[in-house]
Amino acid sequence: MTEQLAKLLGSLLLPPANLLILMLIGWGLLSYRPRLGKFLIVLGPLALALLSLPVVANWMIGRLQPYPALSLNALPAADAIVVLCGGVNEYGMEYGGVTVNRISLERARYAAYLQQHSGLPILVTGGSPGRPGAISEAAAMAQVLRQDFKVPVRWTEEHSYNTAENAAFSAKLLKQDRRQRILLVTTAWHMPRAVASFQQTGLTVLAAPTAFTYPSKYQLATDFVPSAAALATSFYALHETIGLLWYRLRGAA
Repeated sequence: MTEQLAKLLGSLLLPPANLLILMLIGWGLLSYRPRLGKFLIVLGPLALALLSLPVVANWMIGRLQPYPALSLNALPAADAIVVLCGGVNEYGMEYGGVTVNRISLERARYAAYLQQHSGLPILVTGGSPGRPGAISEAAAMAQVLRQDFKVPVRWTEEHSYNTAENAAFSAKLLKQDRRQRILLVTTAWHMPRAVASFQQTGLTVLAAPTAFTYPSKYQLATDFVPSAAALATSFYALHETIGLLWYRLRGAA
């Protein structure tokens, strides 16, 4: 219940829900503070338009990707690969049921790529937040890694609900096996929060980001025209920025 409430509150802080709430507040203020009310009503769609511009979305997401891609020619020494799950697809009927979603698949593919070139053991981490009794994200990813990418998975951590718990529970498993240095695999824009969380456990963390989102050269025909894809990118950028701020306030990152 707590996780579901946290998800609900998180959704209300992100577009488009937060902008609709802003407009509703403005509408409610029209009788008491007409100038402020009108400002908020106009601000909502204006902010939505800005967040839907590729030039704005790419700038926001680009600031969250400070870690460069690893070079296979100079892979750092490590004891294990840790890959963070990013959700499941509950409607994978063509696969026989629940499977990984797009974000998890991107991370799984890169973890398999690293394992095939390094021979390091893999730990997958992710519970089943908001889905009591359902297959965990880690179990779904482990299945894909073993069956589709033909790589072994040594540890499956299935109890974590967020990045901080991913780090804490994974570190416990790794330290039991005397593993200290890890290649940490997650989406490039999620890496700052993930690295900070895992470093707090005492592990030596080597960032192995994947699925980079970098803007190309600006093109008037596309980058300054609102799009649903750009709004989705802005959503992830805002979600991660809020996550970073929240973790720092809690002292969790």
